[in-house]
Amino acid sequence: MNIYINDELVEIQLENEKTSMDLYDSLQKELKKHKKYIYDFKLKKKDSLDEIESWNNIPLSEVDSIYFYVGSFQDMLIDTLYSLNHYIDEVGTKIFESESLKEEEIKELKEGIQWIFEFIEVLVGVLNIDIEKIKVKMPEKNYENLKENMQELKALTVNLNNDNFYSIKPQFIKALRVIRSFAMKFFNHLLSKNISYHEFIEYLSDFENQIEQIQKDLIDINTNLQMGNDQKALFKIQNLFDQLEFYFFILTSAVERNLIHTKINNEIKTSLENLMEVLNDLSSAMNEMDIVAVGDILEYELTEKIGNIKNFIPELKNSLTSLLTSEK
Repeated sequence: MNIYINDELVEIQLENEKTSMDLYDSLQKELKKHKKYIYDFKLKKKDSLDEIESWNNIPLSEVDSIYFYVGSFQDMLIDTLYSLNHYIDEVGTKIFESESLKEEEIKELKEGIQWIFEFIEVLVGVLNIDIEKIKVKMPEKNYENLKENMQELKALTVNLNNDNFYSIKPQFIKALRVIRSFAMKFFNHLLSKNISYHEFIEYLSDFENQIEQIQKDLIDINTNLQMGNDQKALFKIQNLFDQLEFYFFILTSAVERNLIHTKINNEIKTSLENLMEVLNDLSSAMNEMDIVAVGDILEYELTEKIGNIKNFIPELKNSLTSLLTSEK
């Protein structure tokens, strides 16, 4: 069996480990002595080309290769928060689009929600955060208490079955939105301390490539509002807000690192300030439930101003590339 740590083949003397989770536990115990953690692992079984997802427990006698990804506690948090946000996106979309769930889907959903609870409890415990005081700002400008929403989601999950699924969907989705908003903000905060010039350039390229799709999504949200699918539109707006918040954070942080072209920096800052004004108008319209105003802002004002940002990204990337080259 081949064992890899961060894609490098290593020699590890096995003792009493019989399964992949045995090996995971013993390696994690040793790494903690050096303030390192496993934040992901995958494996390949013998006579198979497919990778198996991280947390399957497989007898080591059936394993061909196992891959551990190790980093600092902060690396682990960033990776897990990214996975958490991605999972909530997937499960939120699934819930929105379903009128009923199969028994196996309900079982998987309950397991996924339990994972969310466990991770957030570990996060606030290790970082000594008072969860009672965590208030999450939502796109509608209201603040939600994280613990209260976690408690509501836990109660909904315990009682979840196919008979009551449709009736509790709105509460379920609302609680998920609060948790995702908290996780996304925390992810951005941690990422800001670790991001490199090279990563800035990659994220900016990713944003540049997604702007056209984001503009299409804005129009799609307006279409849902016009068709009376307010809940579906609200969830899409939340996901879009979180996505834009991340990329605005990337743009703002990149501008702070970009010491070469003051003119570009000022133009981007002005464009971002204009975007934030539009987002504030959007939040006000959402609070007032002015669906016509929400739709107009999404499809026309926000779409246009996000398109304007795209004009500055190539120059900003070039400036950061110059800084990256000068470091070498």
